[in-house]
Amino acid sequence: MTYGEVAKLRVILGPINQVQMNCLERLETMGIFDEAKKKATEFLDSDSGEQKSDGLLDKAADKAKGLLGEDKADQINKVRDAVDERIGKNNGGEENPAN
Repeated sequence: MTYGEVAKLRVILGPINQVQMNCLERLETMGIFDEAKKKATEFLDSDSGEQKSDGLLDKAADKAKGLLGEDKADQINKVRDAVDERIGKNNGGEENPAN
C-alpha cells in the first residue's frame, strides 16, 4: 500500500484501537519503502543513474586495486562487472531482467 492509500484508510476508519493503529503504521512504513525502492529503481534505470552507478563502481574498483594490488585486478573487475549487471541497465542499454 502506498502512503496515500494508508492515509485514506485512516480517514475512512475514523477512531481506531491500538492494534489497528499498529497495523496501519506497518502498512504505512511498507508503503514508504516501496515508494523509495521504486524511485531508486527508476533512477538506476535512467541514463544519468547508470552513469553515476558506473562512476561509483569504477571508483570502488580502483580503490580496491590500490588496497589489494594490481595482481588482483582481474578478480576485482569481475566483481565490479557482476555488480554492474545487477543494478540499473546493462551495458547494452536494455533494462536488466534481474530487476
